[in-house]
Amino acid sequence: MHHSPSAGLASNEVTAVTQDATGYIWIGTNNGLQRFDGVRYETFRSRQYDPTSIPNNVIIQLLFDKKKNLWLVTADGKVGIFDTRRFVYHQARVKLKDDSFLLHGRKLICDDAGNIILLFVGSGVVTWNETNREFSAQYNFIPNSANWDINDVVQQPGTKKYWISTRRGMTIYNLLTHKFSYPGHNIEKEKYIDKLGTIPLPGNLFFDSSGRLWFDTWLGGGNFIYAYDLENDHVVVEKYSLSPLIKNYYEISGFI
Repeated sequence: MHHSPSAGLASNEVTAVTQDATGYIWIGTNNGLQRFDGVRYETFRSRQYDPTSIPNNVIIQLLFDKKKNLWLVTADGKVGIFDTRRFVYHQARVKLKDDSFLLHGRKLICDDAGNIILLFVGSGVVTWNETNREFSAQYNFIPNSANWDINDVVQQPGTKKYWISTRRGMTIYNLLTHKFSYPGHNIEKEKYIDKLGTIPLPGNLFFDSSGRLWFDTWLGGGNFIYAYDLENDHVVVEKYSLSPLIKNYYEISGFI
């Protein structure tokens, strides 16, 4: 089935899709947030002078956390929670020591423990504190991570290891040992670090159900895909390009 504006979709430009625990599909577009029940769309847009409405109609990211809260990142840089029962928006407070972070794009990350990290892409991170209802570097559990040129962060499933993409390559932080491993300092002898660790700015980090790490990066003006099998220490996909299939300019936005 193909859905388009003629069927109720708010826009042909869909930016994010996710599903809640009850089965509703939530869709982010460049013309508002929508809930789809399989038949009908319900649309939520920004309303002037109404602080309970979403702040901007261009949705950048949707994320359900471990408490089933629906987080939104909008094109105006705001981050907040949309109440999926009452249909009201609550903006999250973000405390920054360095206002240069605001020049960067934003990405929300939720780990296995339910921690919510707000990444300022190419800069650093701040972490959500439920008690104080704010994001701040003072709640970060990855040391010094507010000041790195971080491109992406993902937790390795079933472990306490956090894979951190930086300009110099990959850094792996072990929360149990509080140690970092990176090129030139592979203190925990991570095989990936020795094999692919120097690839700069790996993006869209994603672990699949077979324990393989997928990512893409820009090398020599091209967008290339890699996949690494951690268990077998094997590079499954190396410098794969979609250019033969996609003749026009493209950017990879993620893996599912």
